[in-house]
Amino acid sequence: MTRFVTTIAAVIFFLTCTALPLYAQWIPRHFNADVSFRVECLFSNQTLSKYDDPVLRTQNYGNPSPPPGEITIGFANPIERLRIDYNNNLPVLDGMVELTPVPSVSARLRGCTSVLASDRTVTLSSGPVRVITANPNTPFIPDFFVGWRELSASIKPQFWFWEAAGLYNLSYEGFYRYSLVGGFRQESWSYQPSNNDATNSYLRDDFTSQIPFIGMQTVMNGPCWKARFEALGSPFMTKKVAHTARDQVDYIQLDGSLTQGGFIELQIDGNINVTPNGLMGVYAQYSYEQLKGELTGTSKDGDRLRNDYLTTSYNFYTLKSIWTLGLSGSILF
Repeated sequence: MTRFVTTIAAVIFFLTCTALPLYAQWIPRHFNADVSFRVECLFSNQTLSKYDDPVLRTQNYGNPSPPPGEITIGFANPIERLRIDYNNNLPVLDGMVELTPVPSVSARLRGCTSVLASDRTVTLSSGPVRVITANPNTPFIPDFFVGWRELSASIKPQFWFWEAAGLYNLSYEGFYRYSLVGGFRQESWSYQPSNNDATNSYLRDDFTSQIPFIGMQTVMNGPCWKARFEALGSPFMTKKVAHTARDQVDYIQLDGSLTQGGFIELQIDGNINVTPNGLMGVYAQYSYEQLKGELTGTSKDGDRLRNDYLTTSYNFYTLKSIWTLGLSGSILF
């Protein structure tokens, strides 16, 4: 369903971007519009991990193997060592419409979606692994724990976002425009199993962010070129997490929202005129996000004499770093 809605939204947005120039003759002379379309490549690194683990802090968030003996028995629950790293390189289509009905006010609508995503392999680290005593003559020797369990699975990543923003133009001269920006963005990352076979191990993750943001924009209009720089930030964003990992018959699950932290983003593009109202150029963007909060986790309790699943609250954090590079085309009227 999500893929269907994303596809329909992308088609509507593309038709809007391409149809607006056809109706330029009905737009009043004082009404300015900028319609842009970009083809990009996105390079993303994302991490979801438990953050209040003293061993992970002392080991620089690594996975020591075997773990120190004095702490192993206390961490039989796999969520206590959960860490997932996603590294994605995705082709992306991005479109934007910016309208300026009066010189001091502009409005912007932007949409972005990944395309042609290929299957990837991701590894979930958790543990330590419980090793049950194999000697039946010594049943009272406790289990011991070695190493960290790792679960590898094949996934298909998907990414999209939409954004609506308003700009208050502090200065609107012939060459420069300085603006305050405020708006809202909804962003989604989805990692679905490539092979949804119930007998196989798999990972399934959905991350949905709600991002109210503020920022500043500078636009420079030369005689045959245009450049734009924009800085955005938000200390108010939230991210909804839905994570499921299945290892044959066992599974763990995490749900909840991360609310403490925020993101910053820098955008820059430069274009040159290829026609009086048409421009082509390059675009670059960098985004960084850091959030933490409390998630509800369900997993086995780690007791070798029981096979119960327990639901407990855990403190988690997420980090995300994204570089986006692409080619852009714009029509001004």
